[in-house]
Amino acid sequence: MPFVNCLYRTKVNASAFECRPDVETVLFNISAVERETGLSKDTLRIWERRYHFPQPVRDSNGDRAYTTEQITKLRLIKRLLNQGHRPGKVIGLDDAHLERLVTQPTRDQPTRHDMAVYVQLVRSHQGLELRRHLAQAMAPRFADFHCQHSRTALPGHW
Repeated sequence: MPFVNCLYRTKVNASAFECRPDVETVLFNISAVERETGLSKDTLRIWERRYHFPQPVRDSNGDRAYTTEQITKLRLIKRLLNQGHRPGKVIGLDDAHLERLVTQPTRDQPTRHDMAVYVQLVRSHQGLELRRHLAQAMAPRFADFHCQHSRTALPGHW
């Protein structure tokens, strides 16, 4: 998976990344980053233009090369996207802030207590009570959806 051992200062993006002759730096090509993070190559390229992250260095052929630090941050961002965060809101944050966000439950995520209640209701075959709890938990989400899409409803359905 390593792409190149960087033992020189690259001319492209030199201000964004500096390779020191006394330290071996492992870089990864865009395909390896795609495999490691689950983010497509197109997404990485778009973010590079739109959000200025990640800022890969270029090898002698002009191909993108990413550091392990960038891959670590991209993994955190991917986890936050899976939780419902928007790229523009999280890409500019530092690693510590991203870590805090990853560990915080979001509004849409059930708490441990909620999950324990749901599991207990399933185990005790209380389907109606489970349905009531789930409907109550989902009500705010459906209300938000309805407000956002109320103008796109079909005639006669508003």
